[in-house]
Amino acid sequence: MEAILSAIPTTHKRNRLLLSLLYETGIRVGEALGILIPHTHINDVDGGYIRVLGKGDRERVVPLIDAPRTVRLLRELLKTLVKTGPLFRGDARKSGRAAEAVDYTTLYYHFERYLEIARQKKPALFLAEAEAITIHRLRHTHATQKLRDGIPLPSVRKLMGHKNIQTTLRYAETDLETIKQQLVETRKRRR
Repeated sequence: MEAILSAIPTTHKRNRLLLSLLYETGIRVGEALGILIPHTHINDVDGGYIRVLGKGDRERVVPLIDAPRTVRLLRELLKTLVKTGPLFRGDARKSGRAAEAVDYTTLYYHFERYLEIARQKKPALFLAEAEAITIHRLRHTHATQKLRDGIPLPSVRKLMGHKNIQTTLRYAETDLETIKQQLVETRKRRR
């Protein structure tokens, strides 16, 4: 993911923020595209939070305490926008509508472009990829990382906006390398 984020030109502030937000918070693409400016609350204590409208029109609060890149980029972008309307707006110079939210196909197009640039710049990182890299995988990556960091399953469920904990359990599937590492650590502790 870091290779993909580094492939985004610094002039593409909206896309840098949007993809960083998806990666650092695990929110759904539709949730991100639906964020309104008044729903962003940034502070210096813990980063703040964003209110999102999730599946089934359920509102939830997404903390930004573990999203430093997103907070930095969000501060920059908010300085340039009016105080109402969607956070991620279309670009009128590129046949988008400035007062309306970016649509999924536009975001998908940009993600695919950045992914291709990252593959060209750092091909070795992508050789072992068994599954297709999709924009939704940012969400999966976030959940898996939180579980590997030791965040309890119920907390990850809440962060991800899952209604049922069974959905969150999909991310708890442990890979072989993680199992080996845990066994080595357990062996060291026993000695």
